[in-house]
Amino acid sequence: MIKDIRRMKNMHKSAVSNMDVAQLQRLHYFLSYNRYTIFTYGGFFFIPFVPLYMLLVVLAIAFGPYVIFVLYRNGKRGWLLAFGLVVGIPTVLAFIPVHDIVAQTALHFLPLLTFYSYCFLLRLTMSDWISDLSAAEGLWNRERETQNRIP
Repeated sequence: MIKDIRRMKNMHKSAVSNMDVAQLQRLHYFLSYNRYTIFTYGGFFFIPFVPLYMLLVVLAIAFGPYVIFVLYRNGKRGWLLAFGLVVGIPTVLAFIPVHDIVAQTALHFLPLLTFYSYCFLLRLTMSDWISDLSAAEGLWNRERETQNRIP
C-alpha cells in the first residue's frame, strides 16, 4: 500500500483520477457474486443444464474484454498476464479433440471454471486497490490544498 501511495504521489496529477477509481468500483460491483448467488442456485434447479451452460459462456465472453480493459487501464500487468495464462491455456485446451467423453466434457468446463475462479480472486484483491487509490487520491488532494494555501 505504501509503495502504491508513493508511486501515485510521484506520478502526474491525472494518474489518480476519479475515473480510475470508478472503473475499479464498477468492476468490483460486477464481480460481487453474493448479489447473484440466489439466481445461480435457482438456475441450477429451474433452468435446464445446456441453456445455463450457454448463459455462463456468453457472460464470460462478454465480460472478459471488460475485465481486460479495466486491468490494462489501471496498469495491472501481472493480472493481465495471469488472465492470459489462467484463462487462455484452458481455452486452447478445450479445442483439442479427445475421444473420451468424460475428458472432453472436463476440457469444455475447464475454461469456465478457471475464468470464474480468476474473477473471484480478482474481486478479493480489488477492494485493496480501491482503498489504495482512494488513499492516494486523498493524499494528493491534501497536498494540493496545502500548496494552494501557501502564497
